[in-house]
Amino acid sequence: MRALLFLVILFLDWSHSSAVARGDVFEAAYARAKTGDAEAQFTLGALYFLGKDAPRNDAEAAAWFRKAADQGYAPAQHNLAVLYNLGRGVPQNYTMAATWFRKAASQGDSSAQGNLGVMYYYGKGVLQDYAAAAFWFRKAVVQGDTSVPNEFFPVPVSSAKYHLGEMYYYGHGAPRDYLAAYMWFALAAAHDESVNLIPSGLSPEIRRELERNLTSEQITKAQRLARHWLKAHAK
Repeated sequence: MRALLFLVILFLDWSHSSAVARGDVFEAAYARAKTGDAEAQFTLGALYFLGKDAPRNDAEAAAWFRKAADQGYAPAQHNLAVLYNLGRGVPQNYTMAATWFRKAASQGDSSAQGNLGVMYYYGKGVLQDYAAAAFWFRKAVVQGDTSVPNEFFPVPVSSAKYHLGEMYYYGHGAPRDYLAAYMWFALAAAHDESVNLIPSGLSPEIRRELERNLTSEQITKAQRLARHWLKAHAK
């Protein structure tokens, strides 16, 4: 399960690509990209990766993401990092993946912040550092973790909130705290304060351990803390 968690948070960000959203033709994006337009270069990368209006080509996708990334375009930096992590269109290189995640994360890209946290959590491309992992996970969740399943990587995506729950559950970088773990696991499954705030997607082992170590009063407290967190961070 732990190896799987490293992969499932990694996904490509297409939300900044207006051409993908509108279905514009490849030629229009290409014309703008040739002038040095970073968003258009990002769009071309998306079109090549998706195989929309162009043959599917991971190497071309990586090349156009790099052009936009070199101009400081954070979504392209994030996607280039994902391709390095997966070895799609470029040789697999965790160090390069972490480098590009950091560039995008430093600009406030929440997906990159969450993914950089994953790299630190598992020691992929960087020295394992739970404190750094927690720092970037918290950055991601405060501004809005955008991790969602998609057609490219269809396994359920573990959010930065889930990973924070894991850190408290296992005592990674902090004393083991089942109540805090329950709170973050519940937040990972919640979209707003109206839900029941019951963790979902947990392994049977983790679920049994939480049930053994938390009283009903503690679970209620964890849910109350989660609801307060949602209220405090509502947008």
